[in-house]
Amino acid sequence: MTSLGVSKGLAFVLFVALATACSGGDDDQKACTTPNIDGSPYGSSGTATVHGGGTLPSGLPDGHQLELLVSQGGFSAGVLPDNLFDLSYVCGRNFKFTIRNLEAGTYGLEYELFDPHSDSTDPEFQDTSSNQFTVTDGQDLEFTPTF
Repeated sequence: MTSLGVSKGLAFVLFVALATACSGGDDDQKACTTPNIDGSPYGSSGTATVHGGGTLPSGLPDGHQLELLVSQGGFSAGVLPDNLFDLSYVCGRNFKFTIRNLEAGTYGLEYELFDPHSDSTDPEFQDTSSNQFTVTDGQDLEFTPTF
């Protein structure tokens, strides 16, 4: 086996070990805390920020993975947390967020909930805020979405 083959094999083993160590299983689940999503939409390069808190509809299960998306004109982009291994899970109805690097414009906020014990890539629950926000370049805006 060449040294390149050994390097690829070691890299794969390291990746699997890190992915396993960082996955959220029942054995290492953290105490229930209010989710706080801090990140940027995929591919965004603007200078505006929106932050605030929201309330999810009643009846949604605790322990589901929460993802936020910003929507504009029929297109939605997921908010990628600054730390990709820092997943957010529903704990009650409230959540906090800071979304950075938005371009000037008008947006809606969406949420998707995924069952962490399922292999499905389809959200189990999702909704779009009935209100929108408008940001300008460099602005830091507080927003309270209504679901």
